Amino acid sequence: YIGKRGSFMQLLTSPIVVEEATGRDGWIGITEDQTSFHVGGTLQMLDDCGTKVSFDQVNIYSDKRMTLGKDRVIRHIVFPFDMVRSGRDFTLYERIA
Repeated sequence: YIGKRGSFMQLLTSPIVVEEATGRDGWIGITEDQTSFHVGGTLQMLDDCGTKVSFDQVNIYSDKRMTLGKDRVIRHIVFPFDMVRSGRDFTLYERIA
């Protein structure tokens, strides 16, 4: 869930494995309904996979299709980030405290 379609990200260090990511420590649950959010946050529509989607459905070389609302789920999430500035090739966001 990092970036948008066509975006690029480069890791600076190895990822850290976390057994359970909850609302603490800055984690944001994106697969459950948000009960509260920061009014100044950034609304994003995330394109997610359904619980029973197969690899053939997400494989771009396969002819199998995905059904919106079943195999492909759109999630509306408000992230606690405010846009600071943007240019032709970037957008800089800052976490809202």
